[in-house]
Amino acid sequence: RATPAPPGYEIKALGPDDVATMRGMLALFGEAFAETDTYTASQPADGYLRGLLASSSFIAVAALDGSTVI
Repeated sequence: RATPAPPGYEIKALGPDDVATMRGMLALFGEAFAETDTYTASQPADGYLRGLLASSSFIAVAALDGSTVI
């Protein structure tokens, strides 16, 4: 059972058009785990991320405040 996001926020399952949001998630992971370089210095190409986000065997879910990953 899904819990709705608080007003002003969005919970979104990412798709192939959400490469920028996926990059935002990677940057946030870097901050959260104090490993910024690990998550941001050598990210995959846009085409790879698009394919990953389009895959039926991968899911990425982001919490958003506007267009900012939180």
